[in-house]
Amino acid sequence: GRTDEEGTDLLCAIRDRAPRIRTILYSAYEGDGLAGRIARAGADVYMAKPVSGRQMAVALRRLGVPVAEDPK
Repeated sequence: GRTDEEGTDLLCAIRDRAPRIRTILYSAYEGDGLAGRIARAGADVYMAKPVSGRQMAVALRRLGVPVAEDPK
């Protein structure tokens, strides 16, 4: 996996190339201001692992993506 710095750098690079793309970033790492760094990098949604199917469905719906009614 990538470190959180590599992940936020990658997100910044994606935003530079495609600023309208919607992003969900999820990580097994928490703390040390990670959520703030991810928000500043431009993630639309940040989620801490583990992420259930239901949690991912909620995040996708927030971004306007149609999702089945009852994901596991």
